[in-house]
Amino acid sequence: MRKVAVGSIIVNLLILLLCVSSIFSQVQERKRTDCADTDNDRQFLEYARLVSLECRPKNYAGGCNIIQWTKIIESNSNSAAAYYGRGLYFSSTEGDLAIQDFNTAIKLNPRYFRAYYQLGIRYLINKEYDRAINEFTNALEAAMKEPNENCKEKNRRIRVAHAMRAETYLRKNRSLKIK
Repeated sequence: MRKVAVGSIIVNLLILLLCVSSIFSQVQERKRTDCADTDNDRQFLEYARLVSLECRPKNYAGGCNIIQWTKIIESNSNSAAAYYGRGLYFSSTEGDLAIQDFNTAIKLNPRYFRAYYQLGIRYLINKEYDRAINEFTNALEAAMKEPNENCKEKNRRIRVAHAMRAETYLRKNRSLKIK
């Protein structure tokens, strides 16, 4: 009887150990994938939600969005995410104002990958290839400074920055050959 009880206890302990190990590995995996939740990302998403709630019911065009982002900036003038958000809306109509907002976001947070990336996109659209290459390089450096080495978002950002920088070099070279 005692041998059966000891054997049963050992089996139960092994099952418990496997369960704890499984839970621990799930927590570790979550830590590796959740690293993109930076303060700027969370703040931007919250601001975007507020702008959407204000503008959608009124069915306004982009003007409402810009007004709401400007109100957010007026109440949070040190928020890189607010300038980034307004810059995104300016991107479709007012490229120079978008560049100003992305630059302000970068001044407020020199490690803001998304702002560097969008600034690179604006310069690429404007065919300012050297500036675009510089901003994609800055985006790459910002992504590489992400503290979590196992971060899937970090790795994605690095790949995207490399790809856009390479694309910009190709477009620059093509434009030189045409001239």
